Amino acid sequence: MRHWNPLRAGSGTGVVLAVDFGNARVAAGFADLEPHLDLPYALWEAVPLSDEPAPAAYLRRWAGDAVADGDSVAAVIGYCAGGTLARHLAECLADEFGQDPKLVLIDPELVTADLLYAQFTRSLDALDDEMPVAGPERVRERGRNLVLRHRADIERVAAELSDSYRPVAHEVFRCLGLGDDIAAELADRFQDFMSYLALAGRLQDQPWSSTPVVIRTAEQDYPVPPAAQHIRLRCGERGALGERAVADAVSAVLTGTRAR
Repeated sequence: MRHWNPLRAGSGTGVVLAVDFGNARVAAGFADLEPHLDLPYALWEAVPLSDEPAPAAYLRRWAGDAVADGDSVAAVIGYCAGGTLARHLAECLADEFGQDPKLVLIDPELVTADLLYAQFTRSLDALDDEMPVAGPERVRERGRNLVLRHRADIERVAAELSDSYRPVAHEVFRCLGLGDDIAAELADRFQDFMSYLALAGRLQDQPWSSTPVVIRTAEQDYPVPPAAQHIRLRCGERGALGERAVADAVSAVLTGTRAR
């Protein structure tokens, strides 16, 4: 599997696909949720694509790779901005591959220019922690102006923030005496993250053809169909994917049992 990272083997048939951009935040990810899940299914986490295909091709590649060996997809789970991609992946699996997965969204979030800028500044802050260098504040200011001028153009904002991040990463790593190859790898990772968010932004306003279960630990302005089932839980500092209660709710939804 090129586009999926196995997090656990299943004891039965079927696989659950998890959509999130791993390692993009300090908070917990699906690897932290996995030990607390009580499921017979395997759990695979999506590997974001780096060549930025068109949305339909992106989803088709994920879906095709998931079922290439004959696996049936029991469910698709999306977290944060990954909720939009999970929704469209589930619909792609149903429409083009004959699958009928359940859809679970955990704290789904709309992608906005402000969200992109917040991720940009967090990434710059991480570089500042390594080695303060001249210039990041000017880069932040250019980013703020970019958002103000092009707030509605998610793809442009994502691309230009990626371009602004790259030279700062190279300067920091040169100050640390490390090679440009490490800086380039970090900058490529940030670009992949921005592209992932921009893709979610392109797809989030399209009509629904699926009905999700939505697990919320925070209030988010994310529109879902009227028939959606809602589960509200409290969340600690680690984020939703670090919560045992979230794992119990996911397990109950996917197995048809009562949450513990």
